[in-house]
Amino acid sequence: MSIPAEYLDALSQGKPITPVSSVKFCPQCWRPGQTPDPIWTDLRSHFCFACGTRLINQCAQCQQPILSLQFRFCPYCGKAYQSKAVSST
Repeated sequence: MSIPAEYLDALSQGKPITPVSSVKFCPQCWRPGQTPDPIWTDLRSHFCFACGTRLINQCAQCQQPILSLQFRFCPYCGKAYQSKAVSST
């Protein structure tokens, strides 16, 4: 049925239902484990202010929305959010 468990839990507990929004980030500048830069989350932002790369908010392989950057891989298909390894230096 594709109904999120969070929605059913909130409904059964009588809690207000908040819409889920996806996370936008730069696949070049974002480092796993870091929170997205606040300017990326602005509704008007479509490109990274630092490098000019288009911001992404869905998996490039399966097109599912990215809801959290807690992990570096898509939970639906396993594809890495970054297309290549980025050095930490």
